[in-house]
Amino acid sequence: MGENLNIPLPVRSSQLIVVLIEPEIQGNVGAVARAMLNFGFDELRIISKI
Repeated sequence: MGENLNIPLPVRSSQLIVVLIEPEIQGNVGAVARAMLNFGFDELRIISKI
């Protein structure tokens, strides 16, 4: 895999929170997290059944 370059996330004026509700495939959670990092977003919520 690639290496971590320790590049700071861009500063945004608005907040975006990505919410995954009952994700079925663990790999999809990782893919979403990597895509978020590529675009500078860092708020991820995972909702599951109680």
